[in-house]
Amino acid sequence: MNNKDSIINKIINDAKAEAKEIVASAEAKRAEAVKKAEEDIKKREEEALSPKEDVIAAIISRRVTVARIDAKKNVLMTENAIMEKAFNEALDAVVSDKKYGEILVALLEKYLEDGDEVVIAENDKKMVTSAVVKRIAKSKGINAELSSMYGDFKGGMMLVGKSYDKNLTLERTLFEVKEEISSSLFQILFEEEKS
Repeated sequence: MNNKDSIINKIINDAKAEAKEIVASAEAKRAEAVKKAEEDIKKREEEALSPKEDVIAAIISRRVTVARIDAKKNVLMTENAIMEKAFNEALDAVVSDKKYGEILVALLEKYLEDGDEVVIAENDKKMVTSAVVKRIAKSKGINAELSSMYGDFKGGMMLVGKSYDKNLTLERTLFEVKEEISSSLFQILFEEEKS
């Protein structure tokens, strides 16, 4: 658990620094768009001396509103991209961790059931071998085998069973963690920029 916390803290710190730069850039673009729209309003107000003033003012007001909405949308898209990058870095950190192989074996020991076919990521083929699967299956008194096909995921495994499959991929696990912590992580990363 401590290793997970340190990985998350590193990701948060790295993402926070990048977030400040990106949000500052997005805010500058937003401010520029608002300034241009306000200049347009002022220019049109000076030019308008007819009953069309109200119509022109309404059009300009709508343009300012659209510019503000677009700026907020750009900031949100940037923040979401930073969050996605943070979780991709977490995935890479887990795969490169020294205990990753032990985690894979522990998952097999816990979840492997009779008749399961173990589908692994190609990157994990040195850690989860046919011999490892057979040894664990034998210790549990069941039949299971390693698939000859690799899964289309970065790490972890799929246990393809008779009745149901078990998705033990890193992507799925991190997705669940992401769902649990994303709102609080979002606040941590971007709280300074919002105030």
